[in-house]
Amino acid sequence: MTSNAEFTLRTASWETDREALSAVRVPVFVEEQAVPADQEWDAADETAFHLLAEDREGHPIGTARLLPNGQIGRMAVVRPWRHRGIGGTLLSRLLEYAAEQTYPPLFLNAQIQAMPFYARHGFQALGETFMEAGIPHQQMLLAVDPWGPKSVELQGRTAFARHALQMAQQASRSIDILSFDLDPPLFDQQAFVEAVKRLATGSHLSRIRILLQDNERVQKQGHRLLELTRRLPSRIAIHQPALEDRGHPENLMVVDCSSYLLRRVHTRYQGIAGYLDRREARHLTNLFNEMWGRSGPDSDLRRLHI
Repeated sequence: MTSNAEFTLRTASWETDREALSAVRVPVFVEEQAVPADQEWDAADETAFHLLAEDREGHPIGTARLLPNGQIGRMAVVRPWRHRGIGGTLLSRLLEYAAEQTYPPLFLNAQIQAMPFYARHGFQALGETFMEAGIPHQQMLLAVDPWGPKSVELQGRTAFARHALQMAQQASRSIDILSFDLDPPLFDQQAFVEAVKRLATGSHLSRIRILLQDNERVQKQGHRLLELTRRLPSRIAIHQPALEDRGHPENLMVVDCSSYLLRRVHTRYQGIAGYLDRREARHLTNLFNEMWGRSGPDSDLRRLHI
C-alpha cells in the first residue's frame, strides 16, 4: 500500500472491489466523457491488475489497471481530486509493478489531451490517432525497458544533458540534486527548468531539493533554476552542505526514488544513468537525505533573495 496525508493507494480485486472501482469509472467515463456503459465494462477486468486510490475516509477517488498483455488502461481520477498527484502516483506504481513482474512491453491508448502526461512518464506515440468510444486516441509505448532496471554508461556533456532532461520530464513526485556548481549545461537549460516547474506546480505534494556545494559561479552568472526557486520558494529548496560533506566528489540527481543520474567526479562528464533501479536509487536517496539533514539554507543566496 502507498499512502500520504491525503490519500492511500492499494491493490484491488475485481471480484471484491468492483463497486469501489465502478464508483470512479462510472462518473469519469460513462457520465463525464459519455462512454457507452457497454463499452466501459469488459471481461479483461477479471484478469487485470487493479489499483484503487482512496481518500482518508476510504472513499474511492482513482483507478488504474494493467492487463496481462502489458496494456495500461482505465486511468481515472474523480474531478474534485484532480491535479493533486494521484494520476502520477497510480501510473508510477503500475510501472514499478510491471518492472517487478514479467510483463510484455507496456503500452496504452491515450486520449489526445492526456498525451503530455504519459510522455512525461516515458511513453512515446506509436502509429496514427484513432477513435475509441467516440474520443480521439493515440497508442503510446513505454520507451523505458519494463523488464527491470536499465543502466546506461554516459560519456560527455550532451549525453548527461539528454538523460537529465528525460528524467526530469518523467518525474511525478520528487527530484533531488547534489551538485558542485549547479552544472549549467545540465540544469540551466530552458527545457529542464520547464520540467522542474511542471513538477513543482503540478501538485503540492511534490518535492524538489538541491544541495549546492559552491555558489560562486551561480552568484556571478545567474541560473534559471535559481530564478525559478525565487518564484516558488515553498516548492523548491536549495541548501548548502555541511562542511564535512563539501568535499563529496560525486554529482547526482535522483527522481522519484526510482531513477538516477550519477556523475562520478564533478570535473568530468563520466558516469551512469539508471532507470527503474529502485535499489540503487534508494541508496543514493539515503545518502542525499543524510547530507540534507546536516545541511542548511545558503546564507549567500538568501542575501540575493533566492
